[in-house]
Amino acid sequence: MNRFATSFTMRFDAFTLAMLERIAYEEDKTRPEVIRSAVKFLYLKKYDEKELEGLRKKFRSSLLGDE
Repeated sequence: MNRFATSFTMRFDAFTLAMLERIAYEEDKTRPEVIRSAVKFLYLKKYDEKELEGLRKKFRSSLLGDE
């Protein structure tokens, strides 16, 4: 099982998971902020800012227990 599949609340498509694996391959040399910016870049390619903000609000509220 891919280790990123359980690390995030949102489901990633196969392309994003493959990119994360490539980034994490040399994780000793990769700073967390580099990984975060790469994930943000991949999401911005897939979603526009408005959609991304909607996803962020939806998942943030469900993580905090607000409904």
